[in-house]
Amino acid sequence: MPPRRRSGKDLESFMIEARARFKLCEESNEKQARRELDDLAFYAGGDHQWDPEQLKARKAQQGSGGANPMPPVPARPVITVNKMREPIHQVQNEERLSDLAPQLVPADDFEALVGALDGTEIELREGLIRRIQRAAEASAARSWAFQRASICGTGYYVVLTRYVEGKTFDQEVYVHKLYNQASVGLDPSHEQSDGSDAEFGFIGEDLTASDYDARYPWRKGKKNEIRASKMSDGDWRMLGDQAPSWFYSTEGKEKRRMVRVTHYWYLERESRELVQLADGTTAWDDELPEDTPEEAILDRRPVITKTMHWALLDGMEPLEEEEWPSPDMPIVKIVGEELQPFDKERRVEGMIRQARGPQMGFNAMVSKLVETIGLAPIPPFQVAEGQITGWESWYQVANTRTLPFLPFRAFDASGRPLGSPTRTNVDVPIQAMAAAVQMFDESIKSTTMVPAVQLGQATDPHLKSGRAIKLMQDQASMGTSNFMDNLKVSVRREGQLINNLLYPVYGKRPGRLLRLMTGEGEQKTVQLAEPAPAPLNGTGSQPPQTSPLSGMRQQGPKQWRLTEHANFNVEIKVSKNTATRRDAAAQFYGSLVEANPMFMTWFGDLALKYRDDPGAKEAAERVEVMLDPKIQAFLDEKKQDQGSQVPPAVQAKMAALQQQLQHAEQILQQAKGELEGKQHEQEAKLQIAQMETERA
Repeated sequence: MPPRRRSGKDLESFMIEARARFKLCEESNEKQARRELDDLAFYAGGDHQWDPEQLKARKAQQGSGGANPMPPVPARPVITVNKMREPIHQVQNEERLSDLAPQLVPADDFEALVGALDGTEIELREGLIRRIQRAAEASAARSWAFQRASICGTGYYVVLTRYVEGKTFDQEVYVHKLYNQASVGLDPSHEQSDGSDAEFGFIGEDLTASDYDARYPWRKGKKNEIRASKMSDGDWRMLGDQAPSWFYSTEGKEKRRMVRVTHYWYLERESRELVQLADGTTAWDDELPEDTPEEAILDRRPVITKTMHWALLDGMEPLEEEEWPSPDMPIVKIVGEELQPFDKERRVEGMIRQARGPQMGFNAMVSKLVETIGLAPIPPFQVAEGQITGWESWYQVANTRTLPFLPFRAFDASGRPLGSPTRTNVDVPIQAMAAAVQMFDESIKSTTMVPAVQLGQATDPHLKSGRAIKLMQDQASMGTSNFMDNLKVSVRREGQLINNLLYPVYGKRPGRLLRLMTGEGEQKTVQLAEPAPAPLNGTGSQPPQTSPLSGMRQQGPKQWRLTEHANFNVEIKVSKNTATRRDAAAQFYGSLVEANPMFMTWFGDLALKYRDDPGAKEAAERVEVMLDPKIQAFLDEKKQDQGSQVPPAVQAKMAALQQQLQHAEQILQQAKGELEGKQHEQEAKLQIAQMETERA
């Protein structure tokens, strides 16, 4: 579709609205963005997990002069034991091990446009969605966004299109990772947790003036008049006045000119009136002939059509602009835990926010424990005068060496008993501080909702069986299951975005080769067929007449097609990833055969089918020949049934065609017999003529 050309008032009003929306996104999300950045820093550990005032108080202090001089104070221990990583990694690794498989369910509101669908298009769409969703870049984008959501509350990724490599205009759908998650701004009025109802959104980046000039020398196919790195200071200030925060200079010793470039998606609505005619068909009111009588119209209703647009902005005007090939906002949002509103602010939290206090208390108590034990004086010996005379060197090293014994004088010079030397008792409250450390450790487990049993630590010594421990682990995982549930909602949204892009991106060029991924994780290549004739032409006319042979297409090779107006609901199943499920299946059937070798004739092909060893597929095919005869008969019957699944109406047409074919064969045989008779008659006449010629 050619890019939209804006000028004059249209361009001015468009840019005013775009800049106002961008500012609205920034201002409405300012406090939430600040909290998220604080949580990300806290997750990183180090000094970020300490209060700045406490850090300042623990630094070394220089001595002061005056009437009452203060002595210098050495630095106090600042120990950070980051307890945040383990529980959050537990949740993040659960996401990495999950397999979010899409399932398509046809909706009921499009059959009048495209007719009933068989399972071929469902298989094609699911295979494409599965391949795109399970690509390495898609997994990385989803995991990166989920990681941020689990830490601080929100994460984003986006479903985009791009040209396929090579000399081609074919495009493909892919899932893009957003490294700078803070660059996303979403319509603040959206209510759905996945952002599906947002009417506009931004993904921006700040470029240096030289980078901007290098990356965007063109504006809508024409030379870009803005050369940011070569402008005079006056022209640069003028740009900054027209679009503040889009063209600006950094503060500090080294000032740099910066340009903000933003991807902008926005929704436009158009109202049309749909009418129902007396013959039962429907049509748009603005497409009816002007002389259509009012009596021919039975009913009317307004219809709002939505169109998504995309523009690349630099604050002055679009660098590029076009209609987006799907009616959906391509930005996918993941939330950790969305809080019920109690004021005018939207709040989303991850696992860090509620665990900040216990973590800071844990660090403080561990540092205090180390400080107390480290600074506690070694108890000195208390000795009477003359009690260790001659052994002074022994006692001087007694606090740094392990001596087998310490001699002392039992009597003084007058013969009076002296007793043994003693140490001064120093009471250090180690038990109280250790209890405080344990208390904060338990508080961290409570606030992160990841108890010790989920971390692989069995807290009850009476639990001996693996089943009991597994049940406790499953129960403990319920505390963080909301994160996976929210991810499931977002991945469902991702599947819907990909599904709605399939026809405009893949379905318009018959003959194109498409790579699918089956539910077992195997790759499959199919070729796109010619589009099937639609039963309705879009204006309410009757469906075109088709040949009886059109119903027999299911008997031939599958016709892989994508239907333009097909509408599907996307369901997402969460399970272990494909490799894990295949390994589990192979292990299960293998254990059956190992337990009872007779099962080799029942499940031997399955025990080898799901293995990833080289030659496992060929081995499974050979073992299938050795299966029990009853199972082989069942498999053969199943294959025949799958090949003969023809609707009754098509069967009737096939029977009628078979009768016509038989009648045509009879006529052909009769004509062939008559032709052969005439041929024999001509040959006989020719022979007689030759004989008469020879006699003459």
